[in-house]
Amino acid sequence: MKILLSLLFFLFIGENTFSQNPKEDSLIKQIDKLSGTKKIDTQLALGEYLHKNKSEQAKAYAAEALKMSISSKYDKGIAQAYDLLSVIALQESKFQESIEYSLKTLEISERNKDFSMSAQVYVSIANAYLNLSNFKLAVSNYKKAVN
Repeated sequence: MKILLSLLFFLFIGENTFSQNPKEDSLIKQIDKLSGTKKIDTQLALGEYLHKNKSEQAKAYAAEALKMSISSKYDKGIAQAYDLLSVIALQESKFQESIEYSLKTLEISERNKDFSMSAQVYVSIANAYLNLSNFKLAVSNYKKAVN
């Protein structure tokens, strides 16, 4: 009887305790089946999904996506990975690190004439400078974002 109750507990209650949420599970399962840029894009999507609550896992996915993007010369993946790392660093109050990642993203987005990404990056840089109380550089970057 004790074994049966333990089994029932695990099946009906314990399983929910150990499971992740459905979107996270779905993305993780997809990653294992994919390759190339689709795998990179899915890793970045998972990192983006996780960054607010599980920043260490998000960083790991971003770092792996960055590594794969660099080796395959996938500029979009490189830029998005640096951008995600910048967002995580900003969230962790690592403002200088955030700026460094953002500048790498900016270089790629400007080279590829991705003006939407460039504007987003200027806002990220401005936010980091704002948190560093460097209002002059914050305003300068906010202005660049709207130009």
